[in-house]
Amino acid sequence: MDPMHAKYWKTLEKTGTLHQSLIDHVFGEIVPGNSQAQQDLLSMMERYGLIARLNVPDENSQQSVQYFVPAQLTSSPESLTKACPKDGDPCPLLIHFPDGFVPHGLFPQLVSRLIRHFNEIGFTRPPTLFRNGAGFAIGAKNSHDLYLLCGKRCIKVILTAFTADMCEQGLAVRVRMLLENSLDELSRDWDWLGHMRHEFCVECRACASEKCQEHGRTSCCDQDCVHMLVCLHDGETPYRCDRVFGDASRFTVPGLRRWFNDEVGTQAGTEFVIKSGRPTVDDMSLLAREVGSLWKRLGRALGLDEPELEQLEADKTQLYERCYGVLKRWTEIQASAATYESLGRALLHATVMKRDLYLEFCVAKDES
Repeated sequence: MDPMHAKYWKTLEKTGTLHQSLIDHVFGEIVPGNSQAQQDLLSMMERYGLIARLNVPDENSQQSVQYFVPAQLTSSPESLTKACPKDGDPCPLLIHFPDGFVPHGLFPQLVSRLIRHFNEIGFTRPPTLFRNGAGFAIGAKNSHDLYLLCGKRCIKVILTAFTADMCEQGLAVRVRMLLENSLDELSRDWDWLGHMRHEFCVECRACASEKCQEHGRTSCCDQDCVHMLVCLHDGETPYRCDRVFGDASRFTVPGLRRWFNDEVGTQAGTEFVIKSGRPTVDDMSLLAREVGSLWKRLGRALGLDEPELEQLEADKTQLYERCYGVLKRWTEIQASAATYESLGRALLHATVMKRDLYLEFCVAKDES
């Protein structure tokens, strides 16, 4: 094997990064390099989750495309398996599959979907990928680390801020929604996942010090030995463990509310006076410039269905025109019900979380 290609194969096995030279080498006998036929093959592979595409800045700060192959990876290092949140971070979230196991092939497909979704919201740093784990730098200025660890029964999700003062409000809700949307998409798109069931759980803190049934170890660190309890979304109702008794059987989980409660959304409506009536053409034009790659999420939050969004994407090639098209179509469908108040709710929706745009376009300015 050519030494250069051998180097790229090793890179693929170690990091999951698929170099363009390796693509040209593998496809060379079938289609010419950098041709439309090659791009069609890559698009088909991306469509079926075999590879994931990420736009990243190169050494000259120009946008370039990188491809990742989540299934072609080595096992996770011990440091990743021991990752845990810090004080003030959301608690670990477990995606549990009630049928008893994580469906075969699901995890690399989920990672591919996440890369695609994170790309939509400005995720630009290459992920760190392993066969049964993944790490992403996300949030404003890449201030948060998101870790996914895949076991036999569940996928563990950890979100941690670099420092306590960099903790981004609402980010955990958006991450959970992205995970939920990605799992729902996979269930719809693939027949073999059509009956997949999942639920969000937390680790039981009451029996953590008990010996596990599988290994007989106290505080067993094996992810698949964890006693899981389905999430109570309010974060305040005590959990009860049926494996221990007395007061020690009840506990609460610090940081759980961060995954489910949109504090920005619940507070903002009571703090400010909302503009009355329908959004003006000027406001919609200016808002369309700011929405950017979140236009589909905003469209869904406004009540537009997928065929309408797909038609907009096909009809409009410019991002601004898609953003404005979403707002215009919403006003046509909702008529008099398309108000600043309903627009504000959409901007504060857990999948959009644009409080700055809510304040700028939906809140009445104080003239005093």
